[in-house]
Amino acid sequence: MFNQNTRIQSVLNRIWTVYLQEFPKKKVMNNKYLFQLAQQILISSEKGLSKVRFAKIIYFVQKGLVQSDVSQKDALGFIRMPLGPVPFGFQEMTNLPNIAVKIEPNSLTYNAEVYSVKNKNEVATDNMETIDALFRRLQSFRTSDLVEYGHKEPSWLHNKNGTHYFLADDDLSIDLPTKSKSNDVDEKQLLQAQLLNGMLTDIVDESTALEYPTEK
Repeated sequence: MFNQNTRIQSVLNRIWTVYLQEFPKKKVMNNKYLFQLAQQILISSEKGLSKVRFAKIIYFVQKGLVQSDVSQKDALGFIRMPLGPVPFGFQEMTNLPNIAVKIEPNSLTYNAEVYSVKNKNEVATDNMETIDALFRRLQSFRTSDLVEYGHKEPSWLHNKNGTHYFLADDDLSIDLPTKSKSNDVDEKQLLQAQLLNGMLTDIVDESTALEYPTEK
């Protein structure tokens, strides 16, 4: 009997394996900038941010900073994941002493972590006004809205899951999200559907490999 959650977890594990094979080559260049930006964003969030929402907001804030000539395209890299771009080194933020991670169990096990900053006074204030303005602009959007906008970014569309990339000119030519969609569908259902859509090619590839295994 087909177990959707088991299949999803299997595919996610395979995508992360591809990512981790290349991650050590990239992380030294990106972590310091990412960790500072992440904490600055969390300062603007009063209640903390769920894992998926946090990753999407980092992406769009960084994009806004580059569009405003406050940051550079190669200052922060991303990995193509089923729910949109995820910053290089994102999974290492659970080890930062100034970031608190609380587990809030729900039906979406991949979105149970909620991030917040412990001591605001320890966070650098560089470009804080711009970062806060970008965060406020994005805060009105549902997480599923941000995922949908992320799925329309050219670099996400042109890459496969597990691929590393930086913001491209095509990405920067598209404005930040401007209109939140009114949708009566349950947020968790939307995110689950978007996850499956984002990993559709991987599911097909895995199913094909099971049905037609490569001979060794």
